[in-house]
Amino acid sequence: MQWGYWTGQLDQVNANNQLTRFDRAHINFWMAGQPTVTLPTTGTGTYSGTAIGSVINNGQGYIAAGNFATSYNFANNTGTIGISNFDGRAVSGKVFGASGIYVGTLSGTNLSGQAQGRFFGPNAVETGGNFALRSTVGAPYTAAGIFYGR
Repeated sequence: MQWGYWTGQLDQVNANNQLTRFDRAHINFWMAGQPTVTLPTTGTGTYSGTAIGSVINNGQGYIAAGNFATSYNFANNTGTIGISNFDGRAVSGKVFGASGIYVGTLSGTNLSGQAQGRFFGPNAVETGGNFALRSTVGAPYTAAGIFYGR
């Protein structure tokens, strides 16, 4: 698997070639890999790795990283997911899957969000996906990024 980030600006001009609008994408994360073709049908996979993302905390933007962990039961396509020490925060939740893709909700102290991921490599040796978080009370806080585990 590989990951990275991208940034860019898209300008819109009118008939007089005057700038009328621009859209900026600052630091946005991506990941890619070879999806698992044949998933295990029994057993549990335990994965650990890293989460990284862009944060807007009460108007201040920055990058944060933390730990990622998940445990997935291939027999019933359910599992747990957790992101910890991400900007000093932690979230966790349950995931449900089908065909190598899983989704779930995340919650933590004054935070809620969602995650979606998939399995990569032969025999689902790796997993990765994306997450988004937002504050439920207090100062405005949003974060979005990717996670990877082996």
